[in-house]
Amino acid sequence: ALGPRFEIAAKAENGADALALIPQISPDIIITDMKMPVMNGVELVKRANAEYPQISLIVLSAYMDFEYSQEALRNNVVDYLLKPVEPEELQKVLSKLSGAIEKKLERRQRDSLYALVRRNSGPLPSLSFPDRMKFGVIAVRTGPLLIRPISGAKSGIFYGEDLFQAILEPGLSGWVLPGRDEYEILWVIGSESLRDAEIALAAGRTLDLQDKVEDFVTASYYPRAFPLELLPVAAAEAQNCLHQRLVAYQSKCFSTEEPAGGYPQELLSLDETLAKRLIFCAESGDSQGIQAELSKLMDKCAAADLPQHLVEQLVWQILHLFRRFYQNELLLDYDIRELISDSVAYSADLAEFSKSIGNFIRELLSTGAADIQRGNPESIFREIDGFLRRGLASNLSLGVVCERFRLSQ
Repeated sequence: ALGPRFEIAAKAENGADALALIPQISPDIIITDMKMPVMNGVELVKRANAEYPQISLIVLSAYMDFEYSQEALRNNVVDYLLKPVEPEELQKVLSKLSGAIEKKLERRQRDSLYALVRRNSGPLPSLSFPDRMKFGVIAVRTGPLLIRPISGAKSGIFYGEDLFQAILEPGLSGWVLPGRDEYEILWVIGSESLRDAEIALAAGRTLDLQDKVEDFVTASYYPRAFPLELLPVAAAEAQNCLHQRLVAYQSKCFSTEEPAGGYPQELLSLDETLAKRLIFCAESGDSQGIQAELSKLMDKCAAADLPQHLVEQLVWQILHLFRRFYQNELLLDYDIRELISDSVAYSADLAEFSKSIGNFIRELLSTGAADIQRGNPESIFREIDGFLRRGLASNLSLGVVCERFRLSQ
């Protein structure tokens, strides 16, 4: 990451002038004498600590005064040096501070990037980057444990941040930002000479994290280095590409400029023939037949590398079909989508996912049958009405209806 570069940002004749300069130059360290006109060092460290607690304070004094040293301690002064100060002694103090300052800088940069990504309008957030810095952005989706923020963190210290730093090329800086949910992050990389090839390389290396996170990893990256002000646009493109191209239970890497492959028409919406077969199985109480149809459908999805959102849409249509079949108002759209999302998250592959959905449908079938067996009048009439409406085009006899619902003629 970008390390602190110790240089004199400004000089002031007294504490009042120094205090006025702080918002203009945003210093990391203030080195102050205790004896000054207008506003002395005691008042300066008091005000600076209260108004700018992120700044490290170092005090210089010609003698060790108990009152001054006590005041310094109360106001978080990191060191109290006696004049004359040897350069080596000051350098030792600065070296000791460098790690903490670097972490503060990284946090400030991360917060600035996160604010910029989330900004819809209004002024730019305060940014802490060199003017010539170029950036790349990669949207990454994987298991939730990797990107859960530490409790109390402002916007982005993550358990998995060290994993991303480990795969970063030397000379590049990287920042991990929250994504749209607990499964997604934005990985922003940058340098003053960032090349497009370095962005593609970093994106490809995210797939190496699969073994460490024990989950599948999908990455989508904006393939061009860009100036900071274009980050919101590039991040949105990477995230949209990730959503559109994500294949469940596979690790893949996509560029936002790669065209999406064509998918079989029969997988873009629920096929009418399949819908009839599923309803026939449901009417016959054949849960094994339903499971077989689901398994065949998931095999086709896997063979076509069908994106996850299209798989979920197909399953939603199937569950919606059964909701209409049972006229179950308790099974709302939100519940269906939540069920699908949970099933995807807790399944190891599409075969296990289809079994999870099949088990739910079997429970739905058995619940409907139990209602009929218990003689629930409302349930019986609802089932009979739906059965008759679906069978209008076929030759239904009274005997078929009575056998289906275990009624006497």
